[in-house]
Amino acid sequence: MHTRRSLLAAIIALAAERAHSQTGAASIGSGFVKPAPGALVLLLPASADADELLPGLPLLLDALHAELTRAGYRTALLDAQNHATIWAQEVDAVGGIFDARTGASKPAALAAAMSALAQRLSRETKAALMIQPKLVFRKAELHGTKADWDGRLVLVPTRGTDGGLSSHRGTTTAISVQLFAFTDGGALAFNTFGGVTLPYVIDYVTERLVMRADLFSPATNLAQGARIALKPVLGPA
Repeated sequence: MHTRRSLLAAIIALAAERAHSQTGAASIGSGFVKPAPGALVLLLPASADADELLPGLPLLLDALHAELTRAGYRTALLDAQNHATIWAQEVDAVGGIFDARTGASKPAALAAAMSALAQRLSRETKAALMIQPKLVFRKAELHGTKADWDGRLVLVPTRGTDGGLSSHRGTTTAISVQLFAFTDGGALAFNTFGGVTLPYVIDYVTERLVMRADLFSPATNLAQGARIALKPVLGPA
């Protein structure tokens, strides 16, 4: 039993390593008021923390469109080429977002470029809200048989427990939707997260963490993550 607990602790620690930098809290801009029904919401091209998350991006955009449409909003998607061109122009206008000598990021310049981008897109499309979607790795807290993160509480997937349930403590890696949104005036609207799924199965037979092949099945998990992250617009579930 002690050996199994030690193995479990090592596996959980390994799974948590990937999420160490993804622990930021959600935030809502001061004075943010959700757009009126019928307003246009512009979805920017979606991105992902890693290649294995890329297959979920079309599903994420579909889920955001469905949730926003259901809430009475119109949606449009900015294509990647136009976004890249306009973003490069705004980055140029602020003198770059990285220090030319040290390579360090310049947070103030980045914020100015993103604000200018949002204002420009709003002028050109009449959108009331611009949303940048992303699939990210996050840290989940383990409580017994379940993991808790970003509005989700789910069973930890395991194999080789002979039908029994394993109890866990600590943290592990999870997948979430991140939405970074700006108003038509270029102000931060919200930066939110919605839990999607746990990517790893703890295999007690092989004593390994195994990446699930069906990360985004069923699609309802991703839809739920999108719904949670959209709470500033949709309201409580």
